Amino acid sequence: MIEFEIYYDLTCSASAALHPELKTFLDMPFLGRTVRDAIKVNYVFHPLPYHHGSWIPHKILPYVIDKCVASPLNCKLPYYIDFAFNNQNFILTSKDTSFNDLVVAWTGMVSTTFGWPQPELISLYSWDTDTHNSEMRTRYMWKYSASQGIANTPSMSVNGIELQEPPFDHNSMMQLLQDVYNSQRSKFPAVYAEIDKKYGTFLTQ
Repeated sequence: MIEFEIYYDLTCSASAALHPELKTFLDMPFLGRTVRDAIKVNYVFHPLPYHHGSWIPHKILPYVIDKCVASPLNCKLPYYIDFAFNNQNFILTSKDTSFNDLVVAWTGMVSTTFGWPQPELISLYSWDTDTHNSEMRTRYMWKYSASQGIANTPSMSVNGIELQEPPFDHNSMMQLLQDVYNSQRSKFPAVYAEIDKKYGTFLTQ
């Protein structure tokens, strides 16, 4: 199994620019399927703990993830990522807005878009009312990224190895995947012989 790990900050313009290319890459054909069906993709978020603007959209992620676990077929996580990237300028241009006012404004936008009750979303920002452990889980996101040596976003690792610089277009991502796949074929010929029997040989050597 080939595993891509993508590190995003939802308020990072470079992350927002990479995301459409990643989505195109995941829908490209690979081994008789799409890339998203052939590899494992992990999204990791790297919110800045010292920047209240960045923290606010990330703190909703545990709530969204819990909804996905409860109802996988109705998972809105990919749509929330798109929403956050498409509306990141609202956060970035709100430097003179207080934390509480920004929480009310952002949760209102999210509630209108996704139909989640705004009081539930606002409750995520208080230790006394939050039932999703949102504060600690958002901190865990940052801690995990930091433990992997991530210092900026977007970043990417493949099979646990961080790339010096992630590819920023879908064709370069596909070339990277093909290179990794071909390398693994040469190291594990018996395993990939079985894959060829099942799916056929789709990549040139």
